[in-house]
Order: sequence, then structure tokens, then C-alpha cells
Amino acid sequence: GLDWQEQMRLLVPTIQLASSRRGDRVDIIYQNGGRYLRVLFTDAKTGEQSTGEFYFTPNDSTVQFRVGTISAGPAGLVSSSMKNMERCEMIRKEMRYQKLPILRN
Repeated sequence: GLDWQEQMRLLVPTIQLASSRRGDRVDIIYQNGGRYLRVLFTDAKTGEQSTGEFYFTPNDSTVQFRVGTISAGPAGLVSSSMKNMERCEMIRKEMRYQKLPILRN
């Protein structure tokens, strides 16, 4: 299965690398040594901020994550959402995670 401790150890520098490639700043908001991580992304061009949450599910090999805008820039929420999707894709690809469809009932 997924060794969440090893994955968490790799995730933080990967988030930092993906952010630096975009010129963005990333700050760790919460990391307690457990399965949950919260970060703050600050867009280099617009200054808009987004929060990212990552959670390694117990007894599973999936990583749950979400990134949402805290303060939208002058281009608005649609632009912010696109930037966050790009951010997530960069992190996912860098970590070599497979994309899974979201199932809802």
C-alpha cells in the first residue's frame, strides 16, 4: 500500500518546487507530522491567495486534496480556479500520482 509517511515527506518539497516554477510563494500553515497538510499559495503575479489541503487516507492508497481561493485577484474567480487547477496538476504530475475520477452518489 501507500506509505503515507514517505509520501508526506516527498509532498512538501514537491509543492515548494511546483510553486517556485510558477514563481508563486507557498507557506506551510499546518503540518503536525500526521496525515494532513495545509498550505497557503500566493500567486506571484496577482497576489491572490489560495489554501491547499492534502490528506492521506488511512488503509487506502489515495490522497485527498483540494485547493480553493481565499482572495481572488482582479481577473476574478474563474481565473483563480484555473490557476488552482494548473497548480494541482503540476503537483500531481511531479508526485507521479494517477488521476482518479471522483465518484458521487
